[in-house]
Amino acid sequence: MTPYGKRENVLLIREIDGKRTMVRVNLNHQDVLNSPYFYLKQNDILYIEPDKAKSVEYSHSSRSMPLIVATISAIAVLATAFLHR
Repeated sequence: MTPYGKRENVLLIREIDGKRTMVRVNLNHQDVLNSPYFYLKQNDILYIEPDKAKSVEYSHSSRSMPLIVATISAIAVLATAFLHR
């Protein structure tokens, strides 16, 4: 699971005797270790809802902004150094 997933609202879809069962599991709760759904079985499907707050925090645009600002600052410092010679 990546940092972008909501651990408190994981959807497990399991087929039991030809019938699909859907269960919500909170991975942050310690009782999940005793749950019959803690261990995955063959053909289980997990859906982990993305955490939008974290996805904005880790988005590519927010990570590249400091690099862009640093590049512009470096160019400005170099231009000033060459113009005053």
